[in-house]
Amino acid sequence: MKAGPAKAAPQGSRLKLVGTIPGPEGDSALSVDFADSKYGWALNGTELWLTTDGGVTWKRGVLPKMEDDSEVADWRPLTGARGWVSWGHAGEHLAFTEDAGRSWREWALPPLNWSENVVGGVWLLPDGKTGWVKIGAMFNTHLEDTQVLLGESIYRTDDAGKRWRKQWSGPRGDVFLTQPNPSLRFFDALHGFAYTQNDYLCTSDGGRTWTRARFRDAPTGDEGNYDQMYSIFFLNAKTGWMFGEGGEIWRTSVGCGTWEMQRHPDHVRNASDGCSIAFNSPEHGWVVECDRREPDFKNRDLYSSAGGPEIGGLYETNDGGRTWSRAEPQRKFSRVDCVPSGGCWAVEVGSRKLYRLVGK
Repeated sequence: MKAGPAKAAPQGSRLKLVGTIPGPEGDSALSVDFADSKYGWALNGTELWLTTDGGVTWKRGVLPKMEDDSEVADWRPLTGARGWVSWGHAGEHLAFTEDAGRSWREWALPPLNWSENVVGGVWLLPDGKTGWVKIGAMFNTHLEDTQVLLGESIYRTDDAGKRWRKQWSGPRGDVFLTQPNPSLRFFDALHGFAYTQNDYLCTSDGGRTWTRARFRDAPTGDEGNYDQMYSIFFLNAKTGWMFGEGGEIWRTSVGCGTWEMQRHPDHVRNASDGCSIAFNSPEHGWVVECDRREPDFKNRDLYSSAGGPEIGGLYETNDGGRTWSRAEPQRKFSRVDCVPSGGCWAVEVGSRKLYRLVGK
């Protein structure tokens, strides 16, 4: 499907400067995530900042005690001043907070071994008891130090990590480690999805059974296959988007079912890869493009500024992804985040300036 030309929005008309996240400039790994319109976290792997006023002011948070050379691998703020972080060389540590990071309660994870030696995804619910982890076997290859996964399994706990039960295991085929953010997501105790071994799986019974998604108009001609995806965003259990390799954008409105290809932003298509996608309504959303020619697997956003002038470009849609316009030609961004019906934000690369994204 050929994209139409991308129209440039009036400069600055879609961005409102909210504030600046404390810390040194030039930090391209800084990422922001909001649980609602007021409560959000900013994190770069070793430092945590929190806001309770939509990003206007930020307070330094305290992370769980980690080894000197360890960084946060995955994290998420949740409603009610709750949230979680995972860290460790294999993502083997997991902690939950109920007081915005003033104290942390560490959860035990399923034991790691040679056949399951790295945590590839985590999702915890705000109840502080229910969660899922995705664990696989990671090995280095001789191809430019590329890392691959040899099979993955999904586990669930209902008692804050005291007991885990395996719900799904995949075949032992090779798959490149790069996976979308998030690669595991649940909306409640029943409905969720997992991106594993280049397959999108979804469940409506809490993970007891999983259904493989279908991709209509896939470039390979096979409805079951599609190119690598790097960012996934869901408004609810039914409506979601994927943004990936070559700027491909896919949408579903039926949750566990068929995905359909959307139009690409003109500058993104076949020029760079999808870095981040987010929507705050079924019609209104944003994407940020990025370059993955020099991937950093420890970097949540996998951002590189080496890809040319369009890398970090911000695009907006007001029709669910059918057409896109360039929102801000003069600035580059590392990631976009939205809260359904609560607003959208993006951090400018290098400056730590936080912008509120305003729709038409």
